[in-house]
Amino acid sequence: MLTYKDTSKEIEVSGSEYVINCMRDLSQVVFAKFQEFFIDKKLNLFSEIDALTLDQLSGGRTGFIQSSLSNNKINAEIEITKTKLKAFISFQLGNTKIDSGIGYGYYDLKGNEDKKGINAAYNAYLFNVVFNPEKSENAYPYFLDYLLINSGSTFEYHSKRRLLKCEKYKDVLDIGRLKGYIEKHQKNLIAEIDRLVDQKRQITFDKEVMTYQDYKQDITTFLETKGVE
Repeated sequence: MLTYKDTSKEIEVSGSEYVINCMRDLSQVVFAKFQEFFIDKKLNLFSEIDALTLDQLSGGRTGFIQSSLSNNKINAEIEITKTKLKAFISFQLGNTKIDSGIGYGYYDLKGNEDKKGINAAYNAYLFNVVFNPEKSENAYPYFLDYLLINSGSTFEYHSKRRLLKCEKYKDVLDIGRLKGYIEKHQKNLIAEIDRLVDQKRQITFDKEVMTYQDYKQDITTFLETKGVE
């Protein structure tokens, strides 16, 4: 990346600043493609991921996989992979952090002012399409899954269970929009938790199994308090 812009000139800025400049073009190009294929067409990213088949996920190696693993193992790995895709794509497209890397959300859709326009666009897409119950019957489960998947890990917080904290969501989500969404849909979201408990729904992420039965109170409390700690 340090020679991406112009290999004929010496670098006259700090390494981090140069990387920010180089990553801007890449981030804007990639997000423009995402906008073309998903946002403009109002396709639900999470629904599209859920619809992926074993053949699509494995690059056409279904026969080999089915001959090597049990159906239960295959189904479990499919769900783990889909959860990872939802987590990674959302984090990479939306996050605004400058840490070991730079999230696309740090940049604008165009230009070099870096006012986090991509983050704003991705937030609008999440709340207007992915989490919108008028657009998807799975909007509430998708939102609740997002909260669990992106909650604070036991390792990070030295806790016995994952923690739902606004500080964990703010890297991607606009906290004002998050709280406004919870306020508007709070009653239905809490009712949805009960339905997911009855379905014995669970999420496996980073080798950790999270069930709605185990996290029912944690999620309910977060919704009731709108993340205020």
